[in-house]
Amino acid sequence: MLHKEISGLATSMQLGNKQVIETIGTLKQRIVEVETELKAEIERVEEVYNEKLEPVLTTSAEHSTAIKDLETAMKKMSEVMKRMKEVQDRVSGQLARMTDKCLDLEARSRRQNLRIVGLREGKETGMDPWEFTANLLKQVFKLSEKPKVDVAHRVQRAHSRPGAPPRQIIVKLHDIAALEDIMKKIPFATNLMFEGETVRFFRDYPAEVAKKRALFTKTRLILKGIPNLRYGIIYPAKMSITYKDLERFFIDPEEAFKYAQELTKDIKG
Repeated sequence: MLHKEISGLATSMQLGNKQVIETIGTLKQRIVEVETELKAEIERVEEVYNEKLEPVLTTSAEHSTAIKDLETAMKKMSEVMKRMKEVQDRVSGQLARMTDKCLDLEARSRRQNLRIVGLREGKETGMDPWEFTANLLKQVFKLSEKPKVDVAHRVQRAHSRPGAPPRQIIVKLHDIAALEDIMKKIPFATNLMFEGETVRFFRDYPAEVAKKRALFTKTRLILKGIPNLRYGIIYPAKMSITYKDLERFFIDPEEAFKYAQELTKDIKG
């Protein structure tokens, strides 16, 4: 009886082991199938991914090449701009020097010139302009003899309209010493008249220089008439102000004006 039971149990176990083995085999087969399916799906996904990524990589590579080309071009452009800046600075320096030389040459060509302001238009009509201006200078400044005049003419512009100021007269003296003699008399002369007309006399400066000197006019006006004070404008446009033993120089008209205001305030108390 016991032998039969043991035999039956062994038979059952054999049958159970067989089922387990079959189940394991089935699982292994299913694992292989799943693995195959996963590999196939991964390959499909990789293929799709590669298809979509390829244009991106190509575009990225093109962009990288373009960026490198741009960087190279920018470096070359930077070098070109640097060379251009050097050339520009050199040319600007040369232009400034040439401008200064031209202005100096123009000023030198005017060294013997005198401007006569305020003389009525047509006053010299019918007379030799050289003789007329020589007589004018001799009479106004009470010279011992007439100065020799090389050139004399009105400024080159349209005739003055009725009521407008008369055109100035430019006079070129033959002898610069004669011009300097006249210029020394001007500061001490008041109300200069010629045949009943008030006239004024100025050096003939280039327009550029004249404009710069004119900027000191308001400073000169507030300094005029103060005792023990001397002032003047040194060529081309530098103002000197001397009070007692203190002398100051100014290139900036506004600085000169502020100093003049403070100085006159201190002097007048």
